[in-house]
Amino acid sequence: MDKNTAFCTSEVMLPPVACEEWLGWVFISLNPSPHPVAQDLAPVKDLVGDFAMATYTETFFETHV
Repeated sequence: MDKNTAFCTSEVMLPPVACEEWLGWVFISLNPSPHPVAQDLAPVKDLVGDFAMATYTETFFETHV
């Protein structure tokens, strides 16, 4: 859109989002001040820490229409 002089990027843009990675998973929040994911999920880490979730690979994909 940089070649379109009528397009004002300061007026038309996507809102900023918070993004955090935890054990290989990406968490997105529209809350401008979210709690840290690692802090909120600390009790869960003890349950899943041995599963090496950061190294997961997709083995199955299904779409429902």
